[in-house]
Amino acid sequence: MLLLVAALTGASAQHSVAVPGWLLIALGALAFVFLILLAIPITRRWVAAQVLPPVREAIPRLLDLVTNPRKLAEGLVGILLLNAANTGALWCATRAFGGTVDILAVALVYLGGSAIGSIAPTPGGLGAVELALSTGLTAAGMPTASAVSAVLLFRLGTFWLPVPAGWLAFHWLQSKDAL
Repeated sequence: MLLLVAALTGASAQHSVAVPGWLLIALGALAFVFLILLAIPITRRWVAAQVLPPVREAIPRLLDLVTNPRKLAEGLVGILLLNAANTGALWCATRAFGGTVDILAVALVYLGGSAIGSIAPTPGGLGAVELALSTGLTAAGMPTASAVSAVLLFRLGTFWLPVPAGWLAFHWLQSKDAL
C-alpha cells in the first residue's frame, strides 16, 4: 500500500522531496555492517535462533490463510479499512489545525509512519511514529507547529483514548471466561 500511495502521490504532486545523499550512504553502511556480522558464525547462529522459531510458527497459519479465500479476503479488507480509517483520522487532525495537505500525501505520511512504528523498539512505535508523522506532514507543506499538534491529536484519538475501553473490555471478557 505504501508503494501504491507513493506512486499516486508522486504522480499528482507539484513538488518532490529529495532524498539526502547522506541517508543513502548511511543505509548502505548499515547493510554492509549487517552482512559482515552475518559472516561471523556465532552472530549468524544467534540471528537464526531469534528469527527462525517465529517464522516456523507463522508458516502453518499463513498457509491456512492462503488456502482459505474467505479468511484472506477478511484480512485484506480489514487491513484496507483500518489504514483508510487511520488516514482519515490523521487528515481530519491536520484540517483541525489549519492544514491543507492533500489526502494522498497524508496517506503516504501515515503509511510511512506506520511502517517506521512497526520496527521501532517501543510499544506502539511510541515516539518514532510521532516523529515520523510530524516530519512527514512538515515535508508535505504543513507548518511544523501545526503538524506536531495534528499528530498529537491523532495519536491521542487513535492510540491513547482506546486504552481504557480496551482495558474494560479485556476484564469483562476475562470475567465471562471468553479469554
